[in-house]
Amino acid sequence: MTGRLRNFAGVVTAAVLALAAGTALAQTPAARPLNSFTTSDEARFGREAAAAVRQRLEVVTDPAIVRFMAAMNRRLTNVVPRRDRQPSFRYELSVLNVAEVTSFSLPGGAGLHLGAAHRASAR
Repeated sequence: MTGRLRNFAGVVTAAVLALAAGTALAQTPAARPLNSFTTSDEARFGREAAAAVRQRLEVVTDPAIVRFMAAMNRRLTNVVPRRDRQPSFRYELSVLNVAEVTSFSLPGGAGLHLGAAHRASAR
C-alpha cells in the first residue's frame, strides 16, 4: 500500500469508526416512521439521489481506493443487526473528488468528500 493510500485508508477508517461509535452510543429504539414511505420507496429515493450526485460530482475511481471502500462497506454492513437490515437497500460507500470537508448519507449509502480525507491527512 502506498503512503498516500495508507494515509487515506487511515483517515477513512478513523472517520467511519468515529461515526459508528457515535451512532452506537446515540441509538434509540426504532419507532414506526412518521411518514408513509415504504423501505422500497426509500431505497428508490436513495438510488435516484445517488445517481443525481454522480451526474454532478466526480466519483473517485482509483482501484486501490475503490477496493478499500468496498472492504470497509463489507465490514460495516456485516455488523448491521439482522432485524435492521433492509433487503431493498444496496449499501455503498463512495469517495467524491471535491474539496469540501464533509460527508453525507442517503438511504442505502454514504459519500465521503475527498477534501475531508486530504484535510485530515494533512494534520
